[in-house]
Amino acid sequence: MSVNSTLKYQFEHLYRSNERQIYKDESPMPEEVPDMNTGYAWEYNLRNSFLTDQYEDVHTVNWSLYWLFPGIKKGSNVTVNLNLPFKANNREVVDLRNHREQRFQKTSCYLTPSLQISALNYRLFGQYSRDVRLPDLNDMLDFYDDAYALYRTVGNPHLQPQYTHNFNLNWGSNNRKKAQWLKLEWNHAIIENQQTMARTYDRKTGITTSQRTNIDGNWWTTGRISFGRALDNHKFLNFSSSAYYTFANSVDYSNDQEVATLQRYKVKNNRMGASASLAFAKKEFRVALNGSVTWNGLRSHEASFTDMNYTDMYYTLSFDDS
Repeated sequence: MSVNSTLKYQFEHLYRSNERQIYKDESPMPEEVPDMNTGYAWEYNLRNSFLTDQYEDVHTVNWSLYWLFPGIKKGSNVTVNLNLPFKANNREVVDLRNHREQRFQKTSCYLTPSLQISALNYRLFGQYSRDVRLPDLNDMLDFYDDAYALYRTVGNPHLQPQYTHNFNLNWGSNNRKKAQWLKLEWNHAIIENQQTMARTYDRKTGITTSQRTNIDGNWWTTGRISFGRALDNHKFLNFSSSAYYTFANSVDYSNDQEVATLQRYKVKNNRMGASASLAFAKKEFRVALNGSVTWNGLRSHEASFTDMNYTDMYYTLSFDDS
C-alpha cells in the first residue's frame, strides 16, 4: 500500500461590471425634445437604469489524498482519490439606481469534496462529488425592475446556495483479441436549494412578477449500456451500439395572483434512446450506416399541464474514399 498527500492554496480576485441606461420618451410630438427630469418617463428611466459593480475574493485550500492498494486479482490495483477543496468567498456588490446606492457584502465558506474509487485496473470506477453554486448578489438586492411592460422582476435577500450531489458508477470490459468492448454506466444527481425563477401572474393586469428563489425536489438518474465489436477476423467490419434510460423529477414554482402562497408544479420526464452503427473500413475506403431513436414522455398531475409524448428518429449513410 502507498499513500500520497498534497496541499495547495489558490487566491483569485474577480471584478465584474454591468450597466443599463434606459431613456423612455413620452413626448406627444416626435419633434419635441422630451423632458427627462419630470413625469412618468423620468421615474421609469431612473428606476430601471442601473450601474452595478461586483468584487469577489476567493481563497481555496485543497487537500488531496491518494491511496494505492493491491487488488484481489494478481496484477490489479485498487485506487482511492479524495479531494477536499475548502473555499472562502468574500463578495461585495455596489448597485446604483433610482438615486440610491446599495452595498451588500456576503462571506461564504463551503466544502466541495470528491471521492473516486477504482478497481480492476480502472475497469470498475465509482465517484461522488458535491458542487456548490452561490447565489448572484444582484438577485439578492432590494430592487424592482419593470423595464418590460408585462414583466416585473424583484430581488430576494433570502437566497441560499445551491448544492448538487453527483454519483457515478461504471464498469467496462475490453477484449483486444476480439476487438470487443462492453460498458455499463449509471449516473445520479440530487439538487438541494435549486435556484429557480418563481413567477406570479396577475390576471387583472396581465403582468407576471418574477423572483429568484430556492426549491427542493429536483433529481435525475440515468443508466446506459454500450457494446461494440469487430465482425470479421481482419477487423474491417465493425459494429457499435448503445442504449439508455433517464428519469428526471422536475419541480418549479408558478401561480396566479389570487393564490397567497407559491404553488409547486411537478413534472416527471422519462427519456429512452438507442443508437447503432455499422461501419466498413479498408485502407482509404470507408462506408458507415448510423441510426438512432429517442422517445420522451412528460407527465404531471397538474391540471394546467398537458402530457406529451414524442419520438425522434435519425439515420445516415456516409461514404469516404479520400
